[in-house]
Amino acid sequence: ATEAATYDGDAVAGRIKARGLCGRCHVVVAADRMNAIGSTPSFFALRSLRDWEGRFAAFYALNPHPAFTQVEDVTDPFPVDRPSPIVPVALTLDDLEAIIAYVAALEPADLGAPLDHQ
Repeated sequence: ATEAATYDGDAVAGRIKARGLCGRCHVVVAADRMNAIGSTPSFFALRSLRDWEGRFAAFYALNPHPAFTQVEDVTDPFPVDRPSPIVPVALTLDDLEAIIAYVAALEPADLGAPLDHQ
C-alpha cells in the first residue's frame, strides 16, 4: 500500500507567503499568470516535476536564489562587500514549510508528453 505524503505547513499561509515573496518572478496563483518573468517556471510547472519536493525544500541553494535569498537560521548573511543585487527574499523554515504545503495542493501543469532526450 502506498501512503500519500502529508505536509505540516499551513497551505493558506503558504499561498500568501509565496505570492508575496516568490510572485516577484514566478506565477504562484493562476490569477497572476501574466505577472511574472516569462522565462521563470510557474509553480504549476515546477509541481509537475518528479523531484518538485526536493527543489522547493532546497530552492534557496539552487541558482539564482542564493544571490538574494536569506532563510533564518539556515543561510549565512550576505557578505558586506557582496550584498544582494535585488531586495532580498527573507523567510523562515516555517514559511518554507507553509509554501511547500501550498505547492503540494496545486494541480500540476499538464506539460504534455515527457521530453525525449536524444
